[in-house]
Amino acid sequence: MSQCKKFSPNIFHKTKCSNCFRQKEEHSAEALECNRFTLSGIYNPNGSFSYGREIVNIHKLHPDRRLMDYEMDSLSSEKENNEDFFKEMEIATKVTIPIELKNMLKFNGLLSDGLLSRMTDSDLESMEEFARNHLHKLIRENDFENYYGVFKQNPSNFKFLIGHRKTFHLIVDFFKRKVAEESKRDSITLRKIHLYI
Repeated sequence: MSQCKKFSPNIFHKTKCSNCFRQKEEHSAEALECNRFTLSGIYNPNGSFSYGREIVNIHKLHPDRRLMDYEMDSLSSEKENNEDFFKEMEIATKVTIPIELKNMLKFNGLLSDGLLSRMTDSDLESMEEFARNHLHKLIRENDFENYYGVFKQNPSNFKFLIGHRKTFHLIVDFFKRKVAEESKRDSITLRKIHLYI
């Protein structure tokens, strides 16, 4: 058995680990599990799910597997980056974002300063509609509470509660200010660079 803590497939030989060069079968269940992650992205009405350049056709997945179980080794590091995405905003506003709201934003592929700064109430309504009609088919039932909260027993009635809506508006305002400040800093930097050229 390999002592490797995380199986990472070799780019040329997917059955060998790029960390220890041993076969996949020689790794512990924990090492293999480290390479799995919860897929987040954008669900398309044509039955596909896109994440960056990766497109997964939901209908072609093995019938015994849910989309959330789908292994995508190339995106495993993305999950680690997502864990701290809202930390700065939570510290600055002294507001803890409910796990359901975080998960809905992640699942809908909205973990981007630019995207969150442009979100509207109609986008929130679109997320609610997606959650009521499609999300429960894509995630495991034991994850319902982390996405549906109090509506975990009846996902078809899901809607964002008043606290979630207020938090959503705080998120949008925070990222609008952040993007504006970064744009201002970038333009000042570009002007300084231009002066030196």
